[in-house]
Amino acid sequence: MTKKPKKKKEKDPEKEKEKNKMKNMKEEIAIELGLEEEIAERGWANLTSRETGKIGGYISKKLREKKKSNTQKSGVRNQNNKNSFVQGLVEECPYYLFLTKDLDR
Repeated sequence: MTKKPKKKKEKDPEKEKEKNKMKNMKEEIAIELGLEEEIAERGWANLTSRETGKIGGYISKKLREKKKSNTQKSGVRNQNNKNSFVQGLVEECPYYLFLTKDLDR
């Protein structure tokens, strides 16, 4: 029995953009932390766990800040989303209002 050759998956351009953004952010943070010489000498794979942890920590911090600033900008929009969510529940399940009336007491 012969095996069929595997089909190559097409790369999703959106995923590739996200990967590139993360890679660029990682490189920027490494430069900010002064690790560019170590990376040039030893490469990314040979950084210490402390160094990679610092980079990862700063990436997480930047992503949280970015998410927080986006949330603050769209505060009014989020309130509208909650209302549309409840409206969607009412349309899908008319008993939703009946059930929640008891909870409001």
